[in-house]
Amino acid sequence: MTAPLRVAALACTASADLRANRSAIANAIEQAATRQVALLATPECALCGYPAATGVLASASCELAEYEEELLTLAGKRGVALVLGTAAPDGRGGTANLVVVGGTIPTQRLAKRTLTPGDAPWFAPGPPRTLVVRLGSWQIALGICYEVRQASWWYAAAEAGADAVVIIAHQAPRPRSCLPCTRPAPPSWPYRYCSPIPPPPTAGSTARHGTRAVCAQWPAVMGCWSVICSTATPSIPGTPPCGATP
Repeated sequence: MTAPLRVAALACTASADLRANRSAIANAIEQAATRQVALLATPECALCGYPAATGVLASASCELAEYEEELLTLAGKRGVALVLGTAAPDGRGGTANLVVVGGTIPTQRLAKRTLTPGDAPWFAPGPPRTLVVRLGSWQIALGICYEVRQASWWYAAAEAGADAVVIIAHQAPRPRSCLPCTRPAPPSWPYRYCSPIPPPPTAGSTARHGTRAVCAQWPAVMGCWSVICSTATPSIPGTPPCGATP
């Protein structure tokens, strides 16, 4: 039987200010350690800022690489596994939109494969790969954003033996009430959603709320848990600054 795993998600709106982003994530690591959290997830591009929203991409800066190493080291010292959204050169002349996992587990990197229209001017797609990491008695599959809508991704995670998935994302819906939110779904929908933008109050149609419908569908089909950690566009009025959700 798989032992319980305590997971937290940082709901924040990253900016082009790398130092501010780093400070927010470091603070979240400290909070997570205090609350005996085993795994902390940050949103997509939480360290570097989502370039389609900020207009800046500092993927090749020494400062960004130093901050990444600093945060992973801090997480390890504080006993937290960190799932970090960032970016880096892909070694092929492009830039990869990355999820980096490390801290209490060996550091590994996964480049986003399924790009959105907002990604395309900034990032190159990563190679096909399924990344599953072990944390305690759990096997956790990692993904980024639009991969949540790809049936092939879910099947690959299941075939790799995943008990749970952690998907980080950047979300930019129409302006509305913007409050930090971690909302458990109905019991038949085994996922947790974390974003400055609350998820729709009802499932709605797949046309309007397709991502939520998929979030509900695939974890249930595969029999695994899912944690969705997202962020909002900084320009949305009322979007809160970075801060950990309870």
